[in-house]
Amino acid sequence: MALKSILAKRLITTVFQPVIHIATERVVGYEALSRGPDGPLQYPYKFLTVAARYGYSLEIEQLCLKRAKELISTMPAELKVFVNLSPTRWKKN
Repeated sequence: MALKSILAKRLITTVFQPVIHIATERVVGYEALSRGPDGPLQYPYKFLTVAARYGYSLEIEQLCLKRAKELISTMPAELKVFVNLSPTRWKKN
């Protein structure tokens, strides 16, 4: 599936990996992990590499962040959510 189609149809999904406090073994937050649709662009390193190659890095990262934010509101407020983004794409001028 083409990257433009992934962006147009918002085909990025978010899964959450628990962040555990080692001493207490309690979940203290989650890391948001983005996944593309089944196929060659399913894994983030694939779709991020293709996005960079064709100049869509910012758009794909914005979509990943939006999809994560849609689910964050359903989580308990006391938990932290971590989202990895490329610092070079988000720096202010």
